Amino acid sequence: MKKLAMITLSFMSFMILPLSAAALTFSTANEAGVVITYHEIPDTDNEVEVVNSDINYRDVVEVPHSVMFGGHLYTVTRVAPAAFAHCTYLTKVELPETVTSIGYAAFMSCQRLVDVNIPQRVSLISESMFSRCSSLESIVLPTSVRSIENMAFSECTSLVSVKLPGDLHDIGYFAFAGCTALKSLDIPDSVVILGQYAFSGCTSLQSVRLSPQITVLDQDLFADCTSLKSIDIPRAVMYVEPYAFKNCTSLESVTVNNSSPNLIPAGENAFFGVPLDTCVLRVPRGSGWQYASASGWDLFANVEEK
Repeated sequence: MKKLAMITLSFMSFMILPLSAAALTFSTANEAGVVITYHEIPDTDNEVEVVNSDINYRDVVEVPHSVMFGGHLYTVTRVAPAAFAHCTYLTKVELPETVTSIGYAAFMSCQRLVDVNIPQRVSLISESMFSRCSSLESIVLPTSVRSIENMAFSECTSLVSVKLPGDLHDIGYFAFAGCTALKSLDIPDSVVILGQYAFSGCTSLQSVRLSPQITVLDQDLFADCTSLKSIDIPRAVMYVEPYAFKNCTSLESVTVNNSSPNLIPAGENAFFGVPLDTCVLRVPRGSGWQYASASGWDLFANVEEK
């Protein structure tokens, strides 16, 4: 009986434990009178994120670093997925340095957006974050960013320049696909991975500097980059995937730094649509005859040793 009583007491104690309060969602105006919706982040010390709502934000939105609601002071640390998505009249967003993460598709299809600051503590440019922001002309990513996810800037058709951070590790699938105004790219030495189609359809892209740590030029990486004039393939590259340079119709020279084509095989149709009768393949001294007879590379009519 004593054991049963203890079990019953323990069960009753468990039953009367207080339930945790549901996370709060509320809207409040910033100093300019713009109403912004926030959601309390569970298991944090009064932190909130900006969330999607029925509000169709317009013009300039400045997100404060903290907000007061219900007698409590909350710190703004996140922008939730799709928080500003499809706000077609939004032109500028100012985020506080307290923000540490921005969710996927946060600004997707903001067709008039021209300016967003990315706080210095953000390490990830999430999937589709700026996809189809067709008025965005330039972006400077903070040094904290380590990864650019799939489709992050896809179809940003006015994007002319992007400054990539020096410690960036990877760029995902379709990350800059369809950025038809982008003219040049300097990929930092820290980058190890470039995803499939990452720069496909960048029809104004004329020059690219690749990271020396890249080991694979993935499928359709530069497909339909019709203004690309030359490419210098780093020595670390061990494989050029099929259609990597498909329809690069302005390509005038391809420079390879491996001493043997066995070290850098070219996949089927890697250079499909390239004018191989005029495009010059530049290879290390003494290796010209090997490239001239190696599958994929033997399609180049002009092989020069450097």
